[in-house]
Amino acid sequence: CSERRHLEHNLSIPGKQHYQERTMGHRVLLNIGQGSWETGFPNVLMKLHKPDGSDSSQVTGRLPAAPGLGLLHQRWQSYYLALQKNLTLRRKPAQEGIEIDEEDNITQLSLREFEQLGNSLKQQINLWLSVESFIDIERHLRTRLNIDDDIRLIVEVNDPQVRRLPWHLWNFFDAYPAAEVGLSALEYIPPATLTKANRKRIRVLAIFGEAENLDLKQEEQQLGLIPDADIVVVSNPTRELLTEHLWDKKGWDILFFAGHSTTEDNVRDPEKETGSIEISATESITVARLKNALNEAISRGLKLAIFNSCEGLGIARDLSSVSIPHTIAMREPIANQVAQALLRYFLQAFSQGTSLY
Repeated sequence: CSERRHLEHNLSIPGKQHYQERTMGHRVLLNIGQGSWETGFPNVLMKLHKPDGSDSSQVTGRLPAAPGLGLLHQRWQSYYLALQKNLTLRRKPAQEGIEIDEEDNITQLSLREFEQLGNSLKQQINLWLSVESFIDIERHLRTRLNIDDDIRLIVEVNDPQVRRLPWHLWNFFDAYPAAEVGLSALEYIPPATLTKANRKRIRVLAIFGEAENLDLKQEEQQLGLIPDADIVVVSNPTRELLTEHLWDKKGWDILFFAGHSTTEDNVRDPEKETGSIEISATESITVARLKNALNEAISRGLKLAIFNSCEGLGIARDLSSVSIPHTIAMREPIANQVAQALLRYFLQAFSQGTSLY
């Protein structure tokens, strides 16, 4: 899941030219607005920005209530966790238990049945996005975009369940293979102009947190293969040591975390879920407690944060309170092997000059 709050900032990392993000893509801002599964989303606004800034347009629409879709997605999440119960997930071991209705009979669930449930979820998502009150938005995009265009489609929404939807299953992305989806909060302030980093090599701060039942050595080795990069690895730091590194006067380009993390719902305000990372066996920390240090790192050139851990949407949301341009985090709990594969493929593509998106 890629959470991008500050959409005007393009990633520019020192070092070889192949680290530069292509900036000539189309940008689509899909503001879902306030609402819920029960009430619908009555004020949807889509804005399309062409690469050279010479042409932009906007269309309004609305999405109806869809409580059945919300329940179907929750059911899929439950099945997903049940099928992975024998795998090592990057979440707190104490929170791996889930409550399942007996009628679901998940213990007898087959992979084929799970795939059928996923297909049903995709179908319901596309039915929801093809209603008459919303379809004009997709039609507008299809008349103004070519199938080979680079497209960044940013879904701006606060509702946590809608944020967790697999938006990439929207049929729109089948027609535009060079399009990618990201998430943003509804409210954001563009970052102040960052001090241009005066360094020739990319600097990466790699934090390896609590690793119970995890093997993080592969990720450390993969990070070491980034060309033209200085990698500083910190394992199981205290909050004080982590803060000290974030305040490093040399600055950082990428912040990387691997280990256990979790997102906790806010009972009073569901839109304010909170994320935390396990930096050691005895200490977890939230983004809020690192806010000053993160702001300092951003002022010195920090451009990208990668959280290769479970349930990172709460972390990504908390990072929206600071001005970091890009965050990559996971919507759901992920297996250790998946996290390792993700980093390997991501770094291969990123170091070869592929757009960040």
